[in-house]
Amino acid sequence: MARVLTVLLAGLAITFAARAQSKPDFSGTWTMDEARSESAHYPDFVGPVTVVITQTATDLQVETRRGGNSSSVSYRIVDGPRIQTATPAEASLGPPFESYWNGSSLVSETVRDVPYTVRSKEVRTLSDDGREMTVKTTVIVEHGYTLRGTQNYGTGMDHYTKRP
Repeated sequence: MARVLTVLLAGLAITFAARAQSKPDFSGTWTMDEARSESAHYPDFVGPVTVVITQTATDLQVETRRGGNSSSVSYRIVDGPRIQTATPAEASLGPPFESYWNGSSLVSETVRDVPYTVRSKEVRTLSDDGREMTVKTTVIVEHGYTLRGTQNYGTGMDHYTKRP
């Protein structure tokens, strides 16, 4: 009896470990739910917004379509956050666009100079059924000075539904 229980528990442990190691696939075409999305309420919002994501084990391609315009960003999927620890040689290669896993969330970070350094961080999560994606975005402007009582960052949460 003890042997059967041991085999059963080992089987359950392997099943849960395999499930915990699988990463969500964000690939697909996503439409912003403007009623539930914060960025849809900004004064300069241009919609509708569609996001097309292609994901592999090592790369994430995100194309964003707003109104009649489109932009695309490619991220490397790395083992963990590295943008703030980039060496001078890595920094000289251009702005890093990287993604990494934080549990079941896929975190994408960018650094751009326009003319100040602007850092952005997007945390993507999927609903249990995989039909809804939530993206929490944080943007930090590093303009080199600080005024008392002001902040140099903004955050927002947007919701998307997957097209069939």
